[in-house]
Amino acid sequence: MVTPAGYREAAGHLQAAYEMSERRACRVLGVDRTSVRYQATRPNDGALRDRLKALAQERRRFGYRRLHVLLRREGHAVNRKRVQRIYREERLTVRRRGGRKRAMGTRRPLETPLVANQRWSLDFVSDQMTDGRRFRILTVIDNCTRECLALVADREHTTLFQMSKEPQPKRVAWDHVVSLPLCILAGALPSEAQLQLAHCSAATINTDTIDILAAHLATGRYAAVLPQSLATRLAHIPNLQASALTGAGAHADVGFVSVKGEAKSPPSAALLELVHTPKVVSPLQEILALHRQFQPRKG
Repeated sequence: MVTPAGYREAAGHLQAAYEMSERRACRVLGVDRTSVRYQATRPNDGALRDRLKALAQERRRFGYRRLHVLLRREGHAVNRKRVQRIYREERLTVRRRGGRKRAMGTRRPLETPLVANQRWSLDFVSDQMTDGRRFRILTVIDNCTRECLALVADREHTTLFQMSKEPQPKRVAWDHVVSLPLCILAGALPSEAQLQLAHCSAATINTDTIDILAAHLATGRYAAVLPQSLATRLAHIPNLQASALTGAGAHADVGFVSVKGEAKSPPSAALLELVHTPKVVSPLQEILALHRQFQPRKG
């Protein structure tokens, strides 16, 4: 598509090289004579151009639309099309991000382990229970025998949930909890926490579903002690405050499963019993220490 400026240049070339009149040159090119005679009357936009280039240097990820908003905020009475024209003339296009850097050359292939316990692979996997609780498990695989040596589940905090317009402390003791009217979800707490709740002096309600517990909690007359991972099931309740518990039963293990399906505790000791090579004991202890700081994802 030829622009009006291109037609004017072509008409001028015909008049200079072939001594044509303006009327005949316009007839040959098929353009109106007023377009050829047009003289631009644009105002001087030097200050606007300089300011646009300065903003483009400061905001390198901004296009002409966002730069136009910044110019309007500074008091420049300019429309978007004018900013776009100057933006193109100055070639201020946003640079595309570079692709992913890949390693050059040939990588050395991994050596295939020949005996058991020569090399292990460790990774985290996640899953979700039927009640909505999410958890992560550290898996340990022997690369030679392809045997799952252990599955170490993550730990989570036991939390007190209650409705209150006033901010509550971040941590509370069991002595404060047992004096509150509670709604208890069956099977959601570890045995130590259930022993603590056995000394509850206020009224308690036992339920099997999280929906019924949330309904009692929304009335404001009851509090609830639940694992931290169930907080997402109570997010719809207004003015809900959460406080982490301290003392016995404040942490809950989702569980530890060995290859034989036997439950063992603590997980770190059970996993270290499977180690036969002294060289891997120290790195495994460091990984388990980091695993204790690992929190489950919020569903």
